[in-house]
Parts: sequence; structure tokens; C-alpha cells
Amino acid sequence: MLAESAAADCPRRSVTGAMILCAYLGVVSVRLHDFWNMTDMAAATNETEFFKNLGMMGGLLMVAAFGPGRWAGDARREPGTPDQRP
Repeated sequence: MLAESAAADCPRRSVTGAMILCAYLGVVSVRLHDFWNMTDMAAATNETEFFKNLGMMGGLLMVAAFGPGRWAGDARREPGTPDQRP
């Protein structure tokens, strides 16, 4: 997971890293936070963790769809240079 986090921050691999991390979080969420099979406080805690992961997956999908953005570590441009997104 650490390697994929680093890949999401690398210049040319941010989209790929975001997609891999999103898939990983999807699997982990369903496998580890299965609140639908639990009761009481355990269900409430795992439901919170499941939806937290779902929110992070949404953010990673935004990075995969729109790129890392202007503030990414790979955005080393001269001041005043326009953003060159496709």
C-alpha cells in the first residue's frame, strides 16, 4: 500500500496509482468492513469505516478522471504558464 501511495504522488503515475488504490480500497472495504453481517457497536463502527473508504474512493476516482491537478508535485511550470490538461 505504501508503494501505491507513492505511485499516486509520482508525476506520470498519478492516474494509474489512483485507480489501483481505488480498487484496493474497494476490496478492503467489502472484505474487512462488512457491517451488514455484524450487530450492535461493531456494525456501527464498521459502517463508519466503510463509508470513509467509500469517500476516499470517490476522491481517488476524481484524480483518475481529472488528473492530479495544479498543486501536484509534478506541476513544475514557470509562473504564468497555462495548465496543459487534455
